[in-house]
Order: sequence, then C-alpha cells, then structure tokens
Amino acid sequence: MQLRPLIFPAALGLAILAPVARAAFPVIPAFQDPPTDIRYPGKLIWADLFTEKPAICKTFYVNIFGWTAETLGTGRDAYTLFRKDGKLVAGMIYRPALEGSTTMGTWLPYFSVEDLEGAVETVQKNGGRVEVTTHSFPARGEQVIIRDNQDALVGLMRTTDGDPDDYLANYGEWIWAQLRVREPSQSIIFYQATLGFTLMDGHLGDENIYDHLWAGNGVFRASLDKIPETAAAANPTWFGFIRVENIEDTVARVPELGGFVFLAPDPEIKDGRLAIIRDPSGAFLVVLEYELETEDPS
Repeated sequence: MQLRPLIFPAALGLAILAPVARAAFPVIPAFQDPPTDIRYPGKLIWADLFTEKPAICKTFYVNIFGWTAETLGTGRDAYTLFRKDGKLVAGMIYRPALEGSTTMGTWLPYFSVEDLEGAVETVQKNGGRVEVTTHSFPARGEQVIIRDNQDALVGLMRTTDGDPDDYLANYGEWIWAQLRVREPSQSIIFYQATLGFTLMDGHLGDENIYDHLWAGNGVFRASLDKIPETAAAANPTWFGFIRVENIEDTVARVPELGGFVFLAPDPEIKDGRLAIIRDPSGAFLVVLEYELETEDPS
C-alpha cells in the first residue's frame, strides 16, 4: 500500500517565496553556540512553515509537539522560531493566500551542504534552477531555495557555526524526509550529484512506504517514492516527518487543535505507526512513531 498522493496548486511555490526575498529580516541565532564547524551534508537540518495563519499555527505546534515559540520582529515581517527542549527545530513566516484560493500553508525543508556555491552550480548543471537567490543570515549561515529537476521546491543551507548535532531525533523533532516524484530515476541522478546521496534500493526493514532509500556518509537520510499515474494533478513534493511518542494520542489531538488527519494510522502502513496530518493553515507533514529495535537479552 502506498501513501496517498498530495495535490497542491501549481503556483504555490512562487507565492511562498516572496517573504524570504525581502531585504529586512530578523537576526536568526546559530544552531551551535559555541561553534562546532561540523556539517552533515544531506541531513535535514531545518524547515520553514509559510502560512497566512501564524497565530493559530503557533498554538497548534506548541500543543501538538510540545514546541516553544519565540517571535522575532513584528507584523507581517515577523519570524517565529520553534524549539523543542531548547533546541531549534523550525521557523514560521507569514505568507498571504493565493488570490482566489483557500488558505494553504506549506512546509519547506532545508538540507545541509558543505559548499553552497558549488551546490547551486550542481543544481543548475543537473536540470534544477534557483527560485530564491542565496541569502546570508550572519549567525545562521547561507541558504538558497531551489527547484530540483522535477520542479520540487527544497532549500539548501550551509551553516556558519555548524549543523545541529547528528543523533536519532527526539520526540517532536524531524526524523525523516521523503520526496514524491513522477520519474524517480531523474531524482536519483539529481540528488546524488547535489547532496551526495547514495542510492539504496529496496525497503528499509521490509516496510512498505519506501521505493528507494538515500544515505549520506553511511547514515540513512531520506526516501524516494513514485507518484502514481492515476494522480495526474499531484506535484513533486518533499515531505518532512516528525517523530512522536504515541501516534494515536498525537492524531487524536489534531482535530481538537484545528488540524485535519489526511491519512489516519493504518496497520498496512508502518504497522499503524504513521499518519499524514494538515495543520490549521493546510500545511502537510508526516508524524511517525519510531523506536529503536533492541536485542532480546535471552
């Protein structure tokens, strides 16, 4: 059984990018203080939520994942930082809804690179393009928003003082990312070149949501799946996964907080430990209950 294809307006990507391109922007703190200068190319290290409803979304994420929120700046230029147990996990910025459409929030993931300028050149050589040119945030680093060779939006970031530490995500943190595309073979070439991903065919742990797995420096980082031919309107898209302690409890709170359960836990998908939800602004993300397998001492 495959995950349902998600369908987004074709112009959505252009609409979410305008706030990032503005010159004035609050100072964003570094991931590491003191600096480590250690980076993990190919690791999902950040995500920004673009939404027309920042206030209600802040309430949603604080309550659903136990995040804390700090808003920098004021008005529509404000930027909200989310933390989990003091660690930076995500950001949020205002984005107006598309003209003539309902409100649609969007999560944009950022992957770590060691050489941002070189990564941009590789993107362009492999059929991608730059949507928002490189911006520098002195304490945080440099980032760029691109479209890959199948038009999926994604961010690339080179941190100034080092990436977030590399460990199994705690509850309420990003644990995985999946790309849904029409031509997996094209994505394999693109991300091997751009992020140094290594292709691992097959299914991790004999599960049923991974067509292909990507590893970086020997660590599994992301997966790749094909959009079904029957989903003609679905767009190539990256999805972030948040680790949760109890999938049933998490899903039960979603509607109470103004969200929507798009795909409820299903025993045929990751043994019922996965769900797709939408926040109050319509932004999709995946929640996953995951525990390391322990050896039987007997």
